[in-house]
Amino acid sequence: MTIAAALILLLLPGAVPPLSDAQRAQLDDAVDRGYVDEPALYPLLENALTWPADDEVGAVVPDYKTIYQQPATERGKLFLIEGVLLRTRRLELTQRGDWGDAVTELALKAPGQDEAVVVLLADPQNRWSINARSQSVRVAARFYKIWSDTDQHGQATNYLLFIAHQPKIAAIDNPAAAPRNGIFITLAILTLLLFLWSYFRGKARHGAVRTRTSGRSSQETAELLQESEHLPADPADALAEMDNRHQRDDADN
Repeated sequence: MTIAAALILLLLPGAVPPLSDAQRAQLDDAVDRGYVDEPALYPLLENALTWPADDEVGAVVPDYKTIYQQPATERGKLFLIEGVLLRTRRLELTQRGDWGDAVTELALKAPGQDEAVVVLLADPQNRWSINARSQSVRVAARFYKIWSDTDQHGQATNYLLFIAHQPKIAAIDNPAAAPRNGIFITLAILTLLLFLWSYFRGKARHGAVRTRTSGRSSQETAELLQESEHLPADPADALAEMDNRHQRDDADN
């Protein structure tokens, strides 16, 4: 970066300070696919602590494929990282400084990426070790290196590693839950209506039987009640069927 460009960035309100020459030289010694904790990490943490809160000036959307293919040329560049939070944890450091004695790791599921993108936060107060459930993350971060580690299944995996300071973290709305809730409510209403329909249908059927059996002997009533179990479900049809049966009985007698 030229001196003029650096001065322009410094004069911009809220601009992320550039890496100094000494920080840049130390970062250039980073070893891809090596340990996280190496000397090249600390100039990035030192620089990140000077960033204004929530600042994204100069951060660009990353081309993750390009970063994988040529990490040396992308190292130290400022990117705008976005994704869904998968995990947070604290990683202890061998060197203590203004960044504290540990960093906070954010593992993110970035759009279009099969492997997680990892952001290490300069977080001396441990503010960002939070519940990873249903959280979205947006943060300006400098690319550090490719980090070789194991995934949740114990398989060797390469992760892109970035350094940042203060992310924007927000709860994720889940619109997919609304249709499911609507289905459950609809099923509950239908179940209730079916119960009420069955209840009142039964009341009507037994009321019709009682009407037809008034004035009859207990034996005739019992016979009619037994026959009513085979009557049509509709009350009007049931009454018509009972009248037909009664007329057949009179004819037989």
